[in-house]
This record gives sequence, structure tokens and C-alpha cells, in this order.
Amino acid sequence: MASIHRAFFGHVENGYFYPGTSRNWWMTGFDYGDVVSVTAQSVGGLYGEEHGVLMVDNVRVDRPRSGPGKPTLLFRINNVGGTPIPGYGVAVGWISA
Repeated sequence: MASIHRAFFGHVENGYFYPGTSRNWWMTGFDYGDVVSVTAQSVGGLYGEEHGVLMVDNVRVDRPRSGPGKPTLLFRINNVGGTPIPGYGVAVGWISA
């Protein structure tokens, strides 16, 4: 029977996450063959503006060739909107068989 898992974390910038800026992230904890997804959502904005547009790209999995290591999910969060934001949340979900 399949199991559904999720992880969520928030990130607050030292200042603001400006349009055109990107941040690289990683996550572990899933196994070979799991189905994995990742999303990002902005929080608040400059001067009360609450509209933020984030994109997740460069999603890839780094898996050790041998040994006990588990795969690592690598991804990039991009501010593709027109507004600086103070931070964002990232959600990763995976389904294990």
C-alpha cells in the first residue's frame, strides 16, 4: 500500500527576495522509486503588497552509485514576479510504494 509524505519549511530573506533572484535548495528522506513534487509560495510583500510569483525549476535527483545513501532532491526557487517578497514557503511531497 502506498504511503504519502510531506515536508514544509519557510525561509525569510535577510532583506527581500527580489525579482530575478534565485535560491538553490535540497532535501532528502525519500527512496528510490518514490514520486516527488515540490512547490513554493510567497509570503507578504514590500509595503503591504501580497502578490508574489515564484517558480520552481532545475529539479533533479542526485543518487549515490552504491552504499546506504538515499537520493537527494535538488531544486531552485526563482522570484519571477515583479515584487520583492520577504520570504516564502517550500512544500515537498512524495509517495512511497
